[in-house]
Amino acid sequence: MGMQLPFVVVLFLILAVVLAVVILAVVAMPHLRLPREDEDGTAAEHPRHTSRTGRG
Repeated sequence: MGMQLPFVVVLFLILAVVLAVVILAVVAMPHLRLPREDEDGTAAEHPRHTSRTGRG
């Protein structure tokens, strides 16, 4: 029975690390996606940074 407790602790730590990596991946996925063809212009990404006068 002496070896079962460290095995459970190591298993719990591995599970915690895997869960943290999965949560990190789920949160990062929307930021890592490739831009679609209809969004590849800079004006589509940042509409407030366009010139209001139309001169440039």
